[in-house]
Amino acid sequence: MEEKIEQLQLIEQNLQNLLSQKQSFQAQLLEIENALEELTKSKDKIYRIVGSIMVLSEKADVETYLNSKKEILELRIKN
Repeated sequence: MEEKIEQLQLIEQNLQNLLSQKQSFQAQLLEIENALEELTKSKDKIYRIVGSIMVLSEKADVETYLNSKKEILELRIKN
């Protein structure tokens, strides 16, 4: 009986971890979607944060990078 309780507790802990990861991925996805939306509105120079600095970047490169990250996060959320 104790073994079953331990197994159940382990399963609950794993489920909590998975839900926490999913929430994190959803928050990242929302951030990326907002960034993509702002990117389409922008007519100014585009800067991307790399480490602790901001680097001037091509709009198309940033858009490609964000779309790639978005696809990966969507796949992680689905699975």
